[in-house]
Amino acid sequence: MVSNILATIRSLYPALTPSGRHVADYVLAHGDEVIFMPITELAYRCSVSETSIMRFCRHVGMSGYQDFRLQLSSAIAQEAHLHP
Repeated sequence: MVSNILATIRSLYPALTPSGRHVADYVLAHGDEVIFMPITELAYRCSVSETSIMRFCRHVGMSGYQDFRLQLSSAIAQEAHLHP
């Protein structure tokens, strides 16, 4: 299990594809919104395909989009707790 998905995204950013970087940029800027978004909405907002979203999730070590959103929610809660 990834301890903090946000840190993982930041560390893997240079190795991401251009589509993956679009997703990473959006997630890092709007993570608190992404945790409530269906995959279709995130794909639309990032101007990428749903397949690109799934590829991004697997690249950062998640089994799928639902797993990604759960880890993202946990990471955002941790950061909010550390930096109120």
